[in-house]
Amino acid sequence: MRVLVINTTPFTYQGIACVIRNYCFRMNSPGLLLEYAVFDLHQELEAEFKQSGLVYYKLSSRRTASKSYFKELKSILKQGHYDCVHIHGNSAMMLPELLLAKRYGIQKRIVHCHNTTCNNPVFNYFLLPFFYKLSTIRLACSEEAGNWLYGSRSYIVLNNAIDTESYRYDQWKRDTYRKKLGLENQYVIGHIGRINEQKNHEYLLRVFKEFHSHVPDSKLVCIGEGALRPNLENLISDLELQESVMLLGEQKNVADLLNAMDCFVFPSKWEGLGMVLLEAQASGLPCIASDVVPKEADMGLTRYLPLGDTAAWCHAIENIKNRKPDRCGSSEDCIETLKHKSYDLNENRKQLINIYLSVSHV
Repeated sequence: MRVLVINTTPFTYQGIACVIRNYCFRMNSPGLLLEYAVFDLHQELEAEFKQSGLVYYKLSSRRTASKSYFKELKSILKQGHYDCVHIHGNSAMMLPELLLAKRYGIQKRIVHCHNTTCNNPVFNYFLLPFFYKLSTIRLACSEEAGNWLYGSRSYIVLNNAIDTESYRYDQWKRDTYRKKLGLENQYVIGHIGRINEQKNHEYLLRVFKEFHSHVPDSKLVCIGEGALRPNLENLISDLELQESVMLLGEQKNVADLLNAMDCFVFPSKWEGLGMVLLEAQASGLPCIASDVVPKEADMGLTRYLPLGDTAAWCHAIENIKNRKPDRCGSSEDCIETLKHKSYDLNENRKQLINIYLSVSHV
């Protein structure tokens, strides 16, 4: 079975690419050969691909050079003799890849939804009939994501699983990274996510501004990059938070950095699941998330709040600070919960391999 995995978003340490990365280094199975078609490939990720011996194709940007992107993808599909394509995305905008796969006789065409909305809802609506017709297996990262894109049609939930053991709380790592980042004697609020409208950094900053006025020895640490970073930097300056907010950009060692945080705040405007919430909770971090984030992401350490009332968010962070939760015990409990709820990577890896090797369609 020869499979081409296609990511319709940039291949960085964030978002859908993070999910693919979790699986791709662990998919060894007799009779299964996986290859990857990606664009905007992060330099360090490319080094990981090469070191692991993975077969990958670097395409032109789907966003800024779409004509070249589809020409290159067409050439790969035409010459590759693939049995299956696995297309990752957020909407029926995966249709062009489906059309090419169909054109070159690929019988198994998997689509994988990772969100509960998209940037082009009108296009999505009109493409759906063709999208449904051409997809043969439908996957979703959560029930909410599946219901949103597939409606009443059948689909399989494949959890955005994580390597739970790598996120286990480590006091030595906490001390090391807090010292390295100059966060000793600071209360650290953390966030991970691409700097875009979805992740709602503006709201995060306004919550932090209010909290920081009550707790001056606090820092906000944001991991991630994105097109709206200049806007975010301007807002940080306007709110006079230059000395209290750290924008670390993309980071490879997210599991290590989570140890340095004291709570995790996730005010997204929409989410397919919110995999970083799973990672944060595995590290024993108490989390606050917007109530649009699927409840499936709660492993017992997440409180959901509606967007709009920054005072309520600030109060929730203060409650966590005053409670002084047991990170080690919380991490242990959460990892067991993640395994029980099938969010452990090893079990989900087996499920994905079975999906590739099966002959049935949904």
